[in-house]
Amino acid sequence: MHFKETLKMFCTNPSELLSRLGKGEVSNLYYIYGNDISGVQKLTRDMLKILTEGNEDFSLTRLNGRNVNTSELYDTVQLMPMMSEYNCIFINDYNCEKPLDNMQGRKAEDLNKNLIDVLKSVPPQTVIIFNVTGFEIKMKFDRKSNSYIIADKNKKLFDYILFHPDSRIKFSTPTEYRKTNPVKIPAYIQAGINGNLARWIGLSKDDDFKQIGRAHV
Repeated sequence: MHFKETLKMFCTNPSELLSRLGKGEVSNLYYIYGNDISGVQKLTRDMLKILTEGNEDFSLTRLNGRNVNTSELYDTVQLMPMMSEYNCIFINDYNCEKPLDNMQGRKAEDLNKNLIDVLKSVPPQTVIIFNVTGFEIKMKFDRKSNSYIIADKNKKLFDYILFHPDSRIKFSTPTEYRKTNPVKIPAYIQAGINGNLARWIGLSKDDDFKQIGRAHV
């Protein structure tokens, strides 16, 4: 398959993503971030409404990313859904640079490893959405891929979701939010379904919305 054709398969806008969710094309892991905070928040709300079928009180667990207990998270991940098809978990602002407000001598690397170990156990009925709205993810321009990439420890979680086993990565840029709120780095969505991988679709230094990267098919 031609590289450009492959990228078209992976790139979607929020409306298309939400439509796919409504049709049952659901992944276990999502990661949403970007400078367009209102876009990240709206997209997250819309996704949760569809995934919980409007029953958030019974089908959704909300977690503060600054205080995630991975043992409790593991137990929550294994729950069977109530009142909807999916057991949904929403984690806001998990920062791999400082996973807990009070680190108490613990190492970020160990806590991040514990989190990823939990993600490895996610069963088919569970969907976890990470989003970032309360801190800035550091980015840098990578000449090799001609794109902006994550330059801090959050890349570890990002890459795990990107290269999640049995996953196809979908990216979404909320262009409708950009029309009134232009940003340097758009919000992205990474999700996992089925076997193909796209390495990057990001911003080109020269072309504000050029699709770039590598794809494995």
